Amino acid sequence: MSSCYVNKMNGGLVRNRSQADKITDKRYVQKNRLSKRSDQAFLERGYGEDFEVERAAFKSFEQSNDVIGKTKVPMWKIEEKIQKLGNWLNGADIDMPEWMFSKAMRSARVKYTDHSVLRIIQILGKLGNWRRVLQVIEWLNIRERYKSNRLSHVYTTALHVLGKAKRPVEALNLFHAMQQEMCLYPDLVAYRSIAVTLGQAGYMKELFDVIDSMRSPPKKFKSGALGKRDLGLEPDIVVYNTVLNACVRRKQWEGAFWVLQQMKEKDVQPSTATYGLVMEVMLACGKYNLVHEFFKKVQKSSIPNALVYKVLVNTFWREGKTEEAVLAVKDMERRGIVGSAALYYDLARCLCTSGRCQEALDLLNDPHALNGVLLIRVYEHGELYHCKKQKSVY
Repeated sequence: MSSCYVNKMNGGLVRNRSQADKITDKRYVQKNRLSKRSDQAFLERGYGEDFEVERAAFKSFEQSNDVIGKTKVPMWKIEEKIQKLGNWLNGADIDMPEWMFSKAMRSARVKYTDHSVLRIIQILGKLGNWRRVLQVIEWLNIRERYKSNRLSHVYTTALHVLGKAKRPVEALNLFHAMQQEMCLYPDLVAYRSIAVTLGQAGYMKELFDVIDSMRSPPKKFKSGALGKRDLGLEPDIVVYNTVLNACVRRKQWEGAFWVLQQMKEKDVQPSTATYGLVMEVMLACGKYNLVHEFFKKVQKSSIPNALVYKVLVNTFWREGKTEEAVLAVKDMERRGIVGSAALYYDLARCLCTSGRCQEALDLLNDPHALNGVLLIRVYEHGELYHCKKQKSVY
């Protein structure tokens, strides 16, 4: 009976609205309006943010991760746990039972997210333990609680580890597994990784199969909502260079011309590294005249790099043209290009072959020859050439 009062009339109770009630209601409405205006002005002055902070304190545990009892773990502690787990996995017996491996993974108290899994794989990759990397991926595949948004990145990182470990067969098996699932289907980074691995191993047929799969994805992915994603890709200059790497290993000079023709048709401009690899193919196949022709092409289109000069010095050495090799290195130094230790090593062998051992030994004091480890070998082999009366030991 807040705004009414009780009055006796004829022995009964009657509820009447008096003038006082109406006045009270009017004052309440006016006060309510003033309160709203005051709140609005308060918010306009910028003080409303404090109320938002206060309201956040009353959120449930499901709504907020910042409430008491859910303090965030510092990143350095997370990294410390990951490093400890990675080092333990690297040192543990690779033939340990599956249940023991699973127990060790669970007892590490690491929350397995995309970041933590990638870090574990990277740590094991640096340690060269590619077998353990595959075991971690197998364990994650059977773990129902592991929900990944970037699982393809995990597999691509594992591909890179297998490539660094020079395991082309295992890398190719993992790549084929990626091609079977839409969420794992390889992107350009994955194609580059497997191409580099196969190219360095000289797996020519498998490399061409990978290129074909880039251009023609499986038909089963061409329908459905996820199938709207364009899976078809064209090889880029990195992939074409890996084919040239395979041609060096297989000594197939025809493949080098095929690569150049494909790049021309696809309007991909060859780089200096591309021409350097083509020259390596021709050197491996004994086609020295073609090495010099491609060197002239490089000079017309760009500035030769250290790789190009290394191939050129090796070619002059094979041809017995010692003076031309020396002039090529001087031309490189004049251009301000820093040659590798392997280049000066090849130059020293070339000098020793022609009986100019002292010049080869003088390279030890050459300011352009920066790497001392290989040059010590030059000194030793220079003495060998001298003792064997200028007969090459290679």
